[in-house]
Amino acid sequence: MVTISGSVGKGGMNKIKDVAIIQAALINQKQPKKPYWQGQIDGKNGSIPCKKVEDAIRQFQCDHKLPKTGLIKKGSKDFRALVNSIPAKYHSLTAYKNTPNLYLLSKSKYIKPKHTALPIDFSKGIRKIQKHFKENFHCI
Repeated sequence: MVTISGSVGKGGMNKIKDVAIIQAALINQKQPKKPYWQGQIDGKNGSIPCKKVEDAIRQFQCDHKLPKTGLIKKGSKDFRALVNSIPAKYHSLTAYKNTPNLYLLSKSKYIKPKHTALPIDFSKGIRKIQKHFKENFHCI
């Protein structure tokens, strides 16, 4: 199950691994529409000029009729809604400690080995996972 260790967004702890997980979840939504987060999955709160993860969180909260705080806390109603809005095959999405490097623990047909990590070259790994999300979930 997707989990974070603290909080992400406005006033949150914003640990790199937690921000990366929230960014990935905001990109990869079940509904085929424009993703809430359109930047890189890099674990940084403000990696797009004039756009922060908290803004994407606030839009997600608005669309799901949740209080628009711009903050997602571990185990909160907002976090559960976000996890429920991504495809089940990504519910094991996690990140290496203190890094934005994401991986899945899965036995599905999409991931052959039990533990699959992104390549050491982070930028190639991120492009690979974003390409996979876009191809499978019709993100713009």
